[in-house]
Amino acid sequence: FLTPKHVHEENKFTFAPIKEVAWLFIGIFLTMMPALGYLALHGQEFGLTRPLAYYFATGGLSAVLDNAPTYVSFLQLAQAASAAPGAAPLTVAELLVAQPQLVVAISLGAVFFGAMTYIGNGPNFMVKSIAHDAGVHCPSFFGYLFKYAVPILLPILALSGWLFL
Repeated sequence: FLTPKHVHEENKFTFAPIKEVAWLFIGIFLTMMPALGYLALHGQEFGLTRPLAYYFATGGLSAVLDNAPTYVSFLQLAQAASAAPGAAPLTVAELLVAQPQLVVAISLGAVFFGAMTYIGNGPNFMVKSIAHDAGVHCPSFFGYLFKYAVPILLPILALSGWLFL
């Protein structure tokens, strides 16, 4: 808003990509609230107990959903799953003391696997949207996934998980 209008015109700047991403994320965060409630009540039924399982499960969802809601969802799952049967979910502080490796696995899975797709990480989606709006060729969603992410990135992420978790 403070940039002179002629600079916007020369750079063909528009708010369209920002609006597109903003609407997507508003929808994601609004629709995840019921899911978090469900996870708090039924988290122990999912059977995830090991850090490596959390890493890959979090990563799988983070590849197709932004890393922030994925992180929140799996953190809620870990809080519920780590509590004593029938007890309230652990607080984040209690989880960090009782199962710090789960929090590390969730954090790494959410952040690392977000790079698997354009929608897995907000900046990826924003850059793709800006580039497309500017007429720059980018691989399609599946083109990127199958040409770069699966054959190159996925083996690196799998090896990282097995080595460090």
